[in-house]
Amino acid sequence: MSTLTFLSILNHPHNLQSMVSRLPFQLQDRWQREANNRRLASGTIPTFDDFVNFVNTEAGIAKDVIFSREAIRRPDG
Repeated sequence: MSTLTFLSILNHPHNLQSMVSRLPFQLQDRWQREANNRRLASGTIPTFDDFVNFVNTEAGIAKDVIFSREAIRRPDG
């Protein structure tokens, strides 16, 4: 995707806001913190790539085989 220059529109803040608005509220809050930290550290607005990495990380956390909510709820039987 990085070679397709017309997709750079996904980096526009309005488009990122639209994607963030589709996340569950808890993840929206986490993204706000993540985006703020990135903006303070680099002085730039987070990119679509940053957002994708965030979502992938959060998805990995949610489906962790040991500590996800589903794994913790499973009986050990």
